[in-house]
Amino acid sequence: MSGRLTEALCNGLLYNVHMLKLTYICLNKFLYKCTKICIFVHLQINLHLLLLCRTVLRMKVYGVVNVKGGAGKTHAVVHLAREASHTRRVAVLDLDPTRQSVNWIELAGLGIPALAFDIKQSDLEAYITQLRTEDDFDVVLIDTPANDRDAALETLMVSDIALIPVGVGTSDTGMLGTTERQVKRAQQLRPELKAYILINRAKFAPARERETVEEAQKTGFPVLDARIPLRGEYQAAAGKVPAGLHYGEVWKEVNR
Repeated sequence: MSGRLTEALCNGLLYNVHMLKLTYICLNKFLYKCTKICIFVHLQINLHLLLLCRTVLRMKVYGVVNVKGGAGKTHAVVHLAREASHTRRVAVLDLDPTRQSVNWIELAGLGIPALAFDIKQSDLEAYITQLRTEDDFDVVLIDTPANDRDAALETLMVSDIALIPVGVGTSDTGMLGTTERQVKRAQQLRPELKAYILINRAKFAPARERETVEEAQKTGFPVLDARIPLRGEYQAAAGKVPAGLHYGEVWKEVNR
């Protein structure tokens, strides 16, 4: 009797060991499959994050345009380039034959790559495409010449954001319609182009400033809350390291 009991116990023990072995094998297979799934999911997440980062951090082109001279385009380009350079890789393209942006950046020793670009001799669209491909810069700011509609339109056709400086108490609003038409023409071909109006030489004549803002709003483009005051530090800033804090607010607002 004891022999049969021992045999039964051994058989039962062997059965349990066999079942444990099968369970172990099945569990290993399950864990292996789970590991493969986890690795696949991890890779997919990383891929999507990479694509998202590339979309969010792709090089942005900011075209500063106004067909009227003296509106503050060069001041805006240099100050915004300085502001952006704290956290981004920045380059400046100067389409103005006078090279004001390039000269200012070089005199001030800002260390920002700045190129005088002859739009009549070179293809701006091809050059911007090349910069996007090389991926050496996060931000490119383009300074445009006065009274050159072709240069303004070509700039708008490669820009992600158009910034239109308009001075208070000047004839800027009288010429604003020409710039408005150029921007809207570009937006018909590139609906993703965003345009903002920057009020310049502000906070010295409230009534004139209101009139300027009202005229600017008629274009349908958003007027930035951040404004550049009429101050000696800005008027005498050319060739010096930009120190005004107001362009920091402009930079934040156009990149919300």
